[in-house]
Amino acid sequence: MNKEILLTQIKQEFKDTTLGDAYTLAEEDYADTSHWHFDEKHIDSNLTREEWDKQEIEEMIKHRWWLPEEIEEAIKAIKEKRKMSNRFPNPLEIPYLYLNKYRVGFIFLKPQAYLFYTPSIMIHKLCNPDYIDGFSFNSWLNVLVLEKDDLNILSYFSKKQFNVLINFLEYLIHLNTVDEFDKENIQIALKKIQLFKSE
Repeated sequence: MNKEILLTQIKQEFKDTTLGDAYTLAEEDYADTSHWHFDEKHIDSNLTREEWDKQEIEEMIKHRWWLPEEIEEAIKAIKEKRKMSNRFPNPLEIPYLYLNKYRVGFIFLKPQAYLFYTPSIMIHKLCNPDYIDGFSFNSWLNVLVLEKDDLNILSYFSKKQFNVLINFLEYLIHLNTVDEFDKENIQIALKKIQLFKSE
């Protein structure tokens, strides 16, 4: 299988994927350091809601690696006690910069969100293999490598999406641009996915 066929398969099988009610990658990235989501009620009984909001906004401003658009949206979400809006509703057009900035969030994604961000990861890896190495791709892949044997993270994938995912990983194993460590992790993920698919 070649790159162009894979890209066609990804675009065909993932084009209608949505984030649904899941948190965005950015908000899951924030939850890694704050252990909090903006739509949840605060748990510190020593603070009023206004004090809690102020504290959350101050914490958000400390996240200097965030994009200005996400900081602005996050502060609105804190004030309105809601989830952040998804700025990139098309799963095929999520910018690499966004995936890379909030890559820590991959480990916290719910299955629907993991499915949603997967096609863009695959597209960027295929089109820019050197550019994406070591950052968001590895964070995305580590979810599969570290996931328990039941692979619940893949519970929203259709059979056709599973096949595309397998084709994608098999393609990467044979690339000279993928280092040996990544190939080992890809092989681990591939075996787990194939076992899960066959059950």
